[in-house]
Amino acid sequence: MVCGYKDSREPFRTLLDTAHDAIFLMRGGRFIDCNPRTLSMFGCGREDIIGQPPDRFSPELQPDGRSSETAAAQYIQAAIGGEPMFFEWVHCRLDGHVFDAEVSLNGVQLKGEPHLLAVVRDITGRKEAEREREDLAIGLRQAQRLEALGTLAGGIAHDFNNLLQAILGYSDLLLMDSKVGDRGHIELSGIAKAAQMGARLTKRLLTLSRQERADAELVDFNQLIFDMGGLLQRIVPSMIEIKMELASDLSPIMADRGQMEQVLMNLAINAKDAMPEGGCLTFKTDLFELASCSDPLNARLGAAETCVRLEVSDTGVGMVPDVAEHAFEPFFSTKPRDKGSGLGLSMVYGIIKGHGGHVSIESGEGKGTRFIISLPCDVGVTLSQEDMFDNGAQIVGGDETLLLVDDEESLRELGRQLFVRHGYRVLTVDSGEAALDLLRAKGSHVDLILLDQIMPGMGGRKCLALVCQEFADLPVLILSGHVPAGSEADLLSMGAKGFLRKPLNAWKLLSTVREVLDAEKEEVLNPRR
Repeated sequence: MVCGYKDSREPFRTLLDTAHDAIFLMRGGRFIDCNPRTLSMFGCGREDIIGQPPDRFSPELQPDGRSSETAAAQYIQAAIGGEPMFFEWVHCRLDGHVFDAEVSLNGVQLKGEPHLLAVVRDITGRKEAEREREDLAIGLRQAQRLEALGTLAGGIAHDFNNLLQAILGYSDLLLMDSKVGDRGHIELSGIAKAAQMGARLTKRLLTLSRQERADAELVDFNQLIFDMGGLLQRIVPSMIEIKMELASDLSPIMADRGQMEQVLMNLAINAKDAMPEGGCLTFKTDLFELASCSDPLNARLGAAETCVRLEVSDTGVGMVPDVAEHAFEPFFSTKPRDKGSGLGLSMVYGIIKGHGGHVSIESGEGKGTRFIISLPCDVGVTLSQEDMFDNGAQIVGGDETLLLVDDEESLRELGRQLFVRHGYRVLTVDSGEAALDLLRAKGSHVDLILLDQIMPGMGGRKCLALVCQEFADLPVLILSGHVPAGSEADLLSMGAKGFLRKPLNAWKLLSTVREVLDAEKEEVLNPRR
């Protein structure tokens, strides 16, 4: 209870003793009394309070940068002058633990002398809830920006990929007439490669914004890392040296290229932040047998026998054990709130786990950091040479009649040139309506339809449904520059014989057309029972 005033009424003393808030009484700039809640809130005894100045249980500075001593004096002066004060304050327990509080100061007259009554309420829980709400709000804004990005990317993906298809397709046509060493061959290859990189960038934006699903394919991990080198050089400062130690015997992995690029990007950004004064960032790959590794790693990678291992190491500040232990947790970050979301390494962990792999971290304060990624692979698998046009014998043509349906005139002309060059007869129309009119006039003379998915008027989906209804034996191959999640499986279930994503190179287009036509011939000769 508040001592020193024995004529106080008993109910008033009971109220003070049972109050949930800490209550101080001050006179002459010193504490002269307090209630029991004060002792538990500040983790001290009465002897630690009585006779102490008001800033005794405050840090040297408040969050706004003001001196606790100076700010407290200002509040006290105003309250003694008759102006009630109500403000937030950071207090310290006796053990040094800080907590947020609300403070109410009021001047009172007791026994004819001026006193100050201070009521302190611990608002730690409320502040934590506010911070959590703020973090959620930040996350929501980030999600909304990502959704807006996805909407924008989805809106331009079809047109942008059509543009890339024209660039890639015409460069491929020229490459077919060119050999390694010919004048312009290197330049043409560079144009084709740039178009493919543009397509991967578009797909990465769509996948990141969840406008498009991730696709697994055979990936040359060494080549992917090497290709990312130029981009990473632009991300990290020039005082950070990037080294690559890539094993020559590396087998391909089954992975989503865009997600693997995201892994490399996030690890590079993490290393950059760990080396503010410069250093060395090293990417090292090798191939190893699981039998030579520990049982826990063997169990994590399932039935795989051989793995590709990537080590990404930096010479930065490193991490203490407590930080390294939580490094892969979502929203965990040692950076200021405006410098990082705490999602970079958790994304790395999620992507690698999603690919059936394992990721670990080795670090020490002042000793740099090394991330070790293991991914299953199959040493018996080799990558196709679909990007090569040096050997014309690889491309098999035909004499069938193809109907190319696309609203882009440049793509219709590109397709006509490509297929005519390889022996096909080609009909072209610019809409689904025109395609149906042509088929109804001479449908029996068409062997395969190449149908764009997104067109004005009757889109590819509706056109496909009507073709399958009226011309059930006519195969349809769908082409699209934007593939919303689930649409590919849906179109295949409707009756499409295949699905190709724009932009694609000429080898892929020609080989897929040949595969579909040959499969249809095989079905006619050997129908399923």
